[in-house]
Amino acid sequence: MDQVKGVLTLQGEALTQADINLKTAKSNQVMHFTFRDDKHWKLQQIQDARNHVNQALQLLSGRDESYHFKTGAEVNK
Repeated sequence: MDQVKGVLTLQGEALTQADINLKTAKSNQVMHFTFRDDKHWKLQQIQDARNHVNQALQLLSGRDESYHFKTGAEVNK
């Protein structure tokens, strides 16, 4: 099971600070993410990013593990 831990600071509808750790079950590796202090993220931007990642994961999970992409254009479809 993947694990996400973090602290987010919300001002209005903008995330102004973030400190996030993501631990993946397969590799047992911990990834650390932070937001730049001078760049704020709107909640809609984060929702859009999540939706795009979800869509990409669904497309990839529909492929056989041994499948190899042949071109960059095929990856971007």
